[in-house]
Parts: sequence; C-alpha cells; structure tokens
Amino acid sequence: MGYCKISRQMICPTDLGWGRHTRTRFGPTSISLGPFQGITKQHMKVVPAFLDITNLGVLSIHGIDQMIQLILRKQHSITSNYHKKLLSQEILKMFMTQVSSLKSLDCYSGYSKDIIFDNFPGAKKCLNNLTEFNCSSDIDSKFFYQISRICHNIQTINITFGNDTSNGLAELISSQKNLKNVILQNYYTTTNNGKKVLNTFKKFSSTLIKLKIRKSYMPLLFISDFNNLQELILSSDYYGGCNYFNQLQHVIFPKLKVLKFYTFLEVEKLIKFLEINGKNLKELYIRDENNSLNLAIAKFCPNLKALFTKFIINEPETLKTILNNCQYLENINFWRGYRYLNEIEFLDILTNYSPKNFYRLEMYYVFNAQSKLFSKELENFFINWNIRNSKKLLSLILIKDYESLSLEENDKNMKIIERYMNLGFIKNFKITRYENNHYLY
Repeated sequence: MGYCKISRQMICPTDLGWGRHTRTRFGPTSISLGPFQGITKQHMKVVPAFLDITNLGVLSIHGIDQMIQLILRKQHSITSNYHKKLLSQEILKMFMTQVSSLKSLDCYSGYSKDIIFDNFPGAKKCLNNLTEFNCSSDIDSKFFYQISRICHNIQTINITFGNDTSNGLAELISSQKNLKNVILQNYYTTTNNGKKVLNTFKKFSSTLIKLKIRKSYMPLLFISDFNNLQELILSSDYYGGCNYFNQLQHVIFPKLKVLKFYTFLEVEKLIKFLEINGKNLKELYIRDENNSLNLAIAKFCPNLKALFTKFIINEPETLKTILNNCQYLENINFWRGYRYLNEIEFLDILTNYSPKNFYRLEMYYVFNAQSKLFSKELENFFINWNIRNSKKLLSLILIKDYESLSLEENDKNMKIIERYMNLGFIKNFKITRYENNHYLY
C-alpha cells in the first residue's frame, strides 16, 4: 500500500469533497461516484493519506490504484480496469492542481502505469522539482518519456526490475542532471534494454555517491566509473552473486566511506579490494565469517568507525588486533553462537582494548542463540567499563529473533542494566527485532 511519508492522517471520500451526488467527467465517459456514498471514515481507516493535500510531499500512483481497489471492493458500479484508470486519472488531476511541488513519486505496475498526465493543469509545476523517483522497469515507455520531459533534477532513483525493461527508462535516466543515489533491485535480465539502463548510469560518474544493489545478478564493471562513490551496498541471497565482484577487486574508489556486503564473496577477492580501498572506509559490514578477512580488516581499514563482522571462537587475538589497529572505532557488533566468541570473553576484551571513542555495542542473538551471561559477569563488565578511559557513555543494543534468548531475559541482568542506567553509566539501552540483512538500510 502506498503512503505519504509526511502524513498518515486517515481520509474518506467526503474529505475529498465527494458528496453522494458527485459526478465527474472522464473525457467522453461520465461515471457517477455514487458507489462512494456508503464509505465511512471507519471503512477508510486502512487507507493512508497520500491524498492529504496540505501536507503531501510524496505521491504513490500504485497506492492510488490500491486505494481505489479497496474502496470499490464491495461495490459493483465500477468494475473494469479501464474505469478504475479513469478514476485514478481524475485523482491525479486534482492532486496536480493543488500540490505546488512534489518531492517523491512512486509508480509500479498497475492499471494506472500508462496514464498520460504531462498535459494536466499544474503538472509541470508540480513535478518540476521532483528529487526522488521509485518505479518498476516494465512501466509503459510513454510514462517514462513524459517524466523525462518534465523532471531533470531527480537525485534518487529506485528501480525494481521485472520481466521486461521499457525503452523509456534509459532515456529518463539519461535526461537527469544531478543523479546522486541509485538503488537497483531484482536485476536478472539479459535484455538489451536492461544492459542499456546499466550503461546509462556511466553518465553520472562524477555525481553518483550512493549505490545499492539488492537481490540481483548483474555485471558490476559499470561501477568502476563512479570515482566519487561514497557508499556501496551489495546484497544477494545466493552464491552466484559473487562472481561479478571479481570485476571490482582491483578498482580504486578514492572517496568510498561506507561498504556493506550482505552476499557471498570470495574472501581473497574481498581482501584485495580492502587492500586497495580500505584506508578511507568509515563503515564496513561483512556477511562472511573468516579470520583471515578480519585480520585484513585490522591491517587495511585503520580509520573505521563502525564494523559489522563475526569473531570466530578460539580467535580472541583477532578481536584484540582490530581494537588496537582501528583507533577511531566507535561501534562494533557481537554475534552470539556456538561458532563465535562467548559473551564473557568478548566483553572482557572490549573493556580492555577498545579505543577511547568507542561507545556503541550491538549484540546479536539469532538462530536459537542462548545467552550464557550471568548477572555477576554483566555487573563486572559495567564496573570495569566505567573506569576505562572513555569519552562517551555506553549504548547497548540487543538485536534478537523470536527463537533466541538474549541477556535481558535473565531478570537479574535486567535489574543490573536498569541500575547502571539510573547511575548514568549507560546512555542508551534498546532491544530490537532482528530482520535479515536489516543493517543494510
């Protein structure tokens, strides 16, 4: 369901000025809006307010389609997609005459995906300053063409690839002047149009600073042109996604600050990449669990402030090496499990070796992990932490799934945490649910 990111106040048709006798003209066709007369605010509580005109900065055309489906689900006066499209068109007309400047537009596959709106009153003014565009690749080319005629200042584009890729998508991308942030999802296409889209991004080698590729299988060589890239995120759930990373292992990204990999990669290739690009990294997130990789992080990434990796059991010296070498480190994670360092050993090393600016510890309890930390051991950690040479108070974040037992499940542990929060030793304490690769967003 599409929604407005600014306001989620609920609406009903009467809020839009649709009375029980309201009629609207759709070109040569006239349709009574009588079906809306039975809709109450109670029925509409599930409808988000992307039509709250006064506060709107985001428009979801796909959301309009879904809203119409919801409203008409139990009505029989309007049943065809053609008439639903006409109703969507009238809503868009109303929207564009009342919203002076739209910032974000979402459009995915649906019966409104080919609406011609660039001749609507107020359309050019409404869309001229669009900075974010989210779409599927298979939208009718005419839709992309009209966006490319009006909008030239899109800074963020999010593309979800389908079975087809329209000709107009590459033209829309090419028509932009200052593209900075690109998100590509579900790319498995081998069509010429799909490849053309990737090649079009080369135009923005000097402006593009953030690139996120999710659940995709694509050549990565086009990324090598982005000499101002500051953030790179690669996410894939299958091993084949790593093959294309070989194309990047020797590429230099002089301004890369954030690197997040939630995919399977060959450790040797990743180490080579870190050897070339690790010095400037501030944040590093790695899915793999490998001691050689962790030692490479300690060697090649001395300026890290945030690190997500896994420390294998019987390798405590690797954690010490990272804490000694990465003197700017502020945030690190602990992953509980039979293959990894235990809680007591991890916390003891962290207390004695962490840099003075370190303050944030994220502890993961997932996949049936069980905390083995008792109250006395936890209290010793807080006591020792308080006397260390630190500039910042501790923030403790517990990330857990429904099957695991984290340290706060022990009532005595929770009382100790509350006590040290009241004493001012702990700045933040938070428990959050684990979602697969959640740290990528």
